[in-house]
Amino acid sequence: MRMLRLGFQENPQLRSRLLDALSRQEDIRWSQDERRLMTALVNLYGGNDTYYFNFYGEPATFPFISYDKVRKAGTPKNLEDPLDLEGKVVFVGMAEYSSTEQLDAFYTVYRRSDGVDLAGVEIAATAFSNLLNDQVLVRRLALNHGFLLLFGSLVGFLAIRLSGLRAIAAASGAGAVYFGLALFLFMNHRIWIPVALPLYFQLPGALFLAFSSSTGRPGGRGRGFGSLFRIQHSRRFLPDSVLPPAF
Repeated sequence: MRMLRLGFQENPQLRSRLLDALSRQEDIRWSQDERRLMTALVNLYGGNDTYYFNFYGEPATFPFISYDKVRKAGTPKNLEDPLDLEGKVVFVGMAEYSSTEQLDAFYTVYRRSDGVDLAGVEIAATAFSNLLNDQVLVRRLALNHGFLLLFGSLVGFLAIRLSGLRAIAAASGAGAVYFGLALFLFMNHRIWIPVALPLYFQLPGALFLAFSSSTGRPGGRGRGFGSLFRIQHSRRFLPDSVLPPAF
């Protein structure tokens, strides 16, 4: 296994050549399942060093069979309920679904409301299924940096060029479009791009800095915080000569 991995690393073109050969049915007379298995092996040995899990759901999403049922399968008392494992991949492990009994569990986004986490055997099954069906999440550092730079530049430009509520509306609209794009890429292409940093930090940060700078610079009247939060009732108590121009 190690020699195979080193062979792919030393010859970066080997993976693409093998995948191209597997895609041509006239060259190799294999069944669809055999092609799928070989493609998964080529991607495993010729792919990245690390992968991101693409979880399928909360605990017990994978079908599980108790040890007791396996032990009793095929006995005269259970002939009407046969255990069919033909063509299946079986993972043996411990999976308790009570939070007080879990000894082999991992915290994930699919933690149940009662505190039950995915068992270790379910994590292993998830990894195997991801690799077999080419369903791992795609996360590229250069792509992420590009999205962060593009979104930050866009909301910064909108916040500086537009005034008051129009800046908030335009930047918020850009944030909604970005979130929709992130959801589309994740659901349809398994591409995972940043969401928290652009929407929770870049967007409000760009608006705050833009409004602060427009309020403090000459000629910025009406475009900063003064235009958003006018204290209209101050005119009732103070003469016009005392109030700043923004009011």
